[in-house]
Amino acid sequence: MHISKYFRNRCVPLSSFCFVLTNAKGNSWPVVVELLSSNSSVRDEIKIFAAQTLRSKVSCFTTLSNSVLQIKYDFHQLSLESTKQLKDKLLELFVLYANGPRVILIQICVSIAALGLQFKTWNSVISDVVHVCEESRISSDALWQFLAILPEEVYAGRKMILTVLECLNQLLMKSQDQELNDRITVLLTKDADEVFKLLLNYAQSPCTDLSSVENIG
Repeated sequence: MHISKYFRNRCVPLSSFCFVLTNAKGNSWPVVVELLSSNSSVRDEIKIFAAQTLRSKVSCFTTLSNSVLQIKYDFHQLSLESTKQLKDKLLELFVLYANGPRVILIQICVSIAALGLQFKTWNSVISDVVHVCEESRISSDALWQFLAILPEEVYAGRKMILTVLECLNQLLMKSQDQELNDRITVLLTKDADEVFKLLLNYAQSPCTDLSSVENIG
């Protein structure tokens, strides 16, 4: 899908872009990805909203509308092949925005964490992120930012997904709770020694600057 001239028109107000993306439903997946992948012809505020939209679609969250709790959960719209493509695209976007804007990088990091929690065959999330950092020789700031975000988002995502499942079917809770706990083990503790070695090697690389680690968060 190509972005229409509508999205490149700098005279169109941000609210109009927001309306289009919000009401695109399942069709907004390729739109937000292409917006983020685009060159400078797309305004920064549009890219920021696209990043927020992508994060919200990959994640699972609740909203309060007219005193009614509403659940938003769009991950189920993706096929297995589309999920694999999204994983690759998120890693590409992580590299693309490694040097900023930081607000977009954070949304990409959250999206990767949320996808890792739900994409059950993706068992090398941290290793893959470290690999693209090494391969692309990007700033270490992006890696430390991701590592700061991952644990918080994984645990928060687990809680929210269980809330959704509880609303859908109380009987699913026990088995799904165990599955999500297993995903947390895979993402955060399994192969920890190997991941530590990868991080150590990356930290010792002459291209890596550790001076900004204290500012991550």
